[in-house]
Amino acid sequence: MNILVISNSLIILELFKRALENKNLQGELTQSAQEAKSDSYSAIFLDDTLPNILEEIDFIHNNFDFNEIVIIGEDRYNIASLELKKPFLMSDIESLLLEIQEEYSSEEIGSILDINEIKKIKEIMKQSEEEPLESNLFYKLKKEKKIIATKKEASKLLKKLCKMDKKERKKLLKKVQLTITIKVKR
Repeated sequence: MNILVISNSLIILELFKRALENKNLQGELTQSAQEAKSDSYSAIFLDDTLPNILEEIDFIHNNFDFNEIVIIGEDRYNIASLELKKPFLMSDIESLLLEIQEEYSSEEIGSILDINEIKKIKEIMKQSEEEPLESNLFYKLKKEKKIIATKKEASKLLKKLCKMDKKERKKLLKKVQLTITIKVKR
């Protein structure tokens, strides 16, 4: 799991540095998304006090592959899937990191593969919107022996399958074994 933390507060960056070290997780700490060294992250933590937060959000959406955006503070723009409300303790950060790690490592619908495989699935999904479904997405799915997707990607695929008429879906999935496992957290 690779984490990106973007904040202009040295205190917040130091707290995240220690929390990541305590949980043996990889992370990158920056004051701007443009300074990030990678383009793929499991989660991106974004401080709500950044002066150019909207520009940061645009840059993130245009340049990174990620599973979660977490706002540190208040999510005034409704862009985050999670919030880390201020004030917080290092134990709050650690709990949230573990929650994210568990979500993406224990999902049966998407035991997260490496980030490159996720990119590949996203490309297939994006192309399938532009090209006929048969010629692209399912053709590639038939060729792969096994594809594991994140919850969001599996959900999109399932919706597309459900929207197809029964004959078309049956023809498309002929000789394809499709197993969907849903694990519900309690």
